[in-house]
Amino acid sequence: MQAFIDLAPDVHWDMVQILAWNRHGSVDAGVVLGTFPDGGPFEGRWIRVVLTDGDRITHFEVFDAVDAERARARFAALCAQAEREARATAS
Repeated sequence: MQAFIDLAPDVHWDMVQILAWNRHGSVDAGVVLGTFPDGGPFEGRWIRVVLTDGDRITHFEVFDAVDAERARARFAALCAQAEREARATAS
């Protein structure tokens, strides 16, 4: 994302749909929009996997828009790992 910001300071993410959500984070589909320095607009459709701890992002991955099932599976695996780590810490 930083590369987009460096290239186009007006870049922004518009969330289109939440694909999965739980106490660990979310999977959402959206569009990245901005303007190239030469004035031309750009648009990219992606899926984000985001894990959080309170108001802090602890994990962030981006998938191609066509990889929704892969993104959901990755989110499930990361959430299962977070659950295992929480149980181990609580013990």
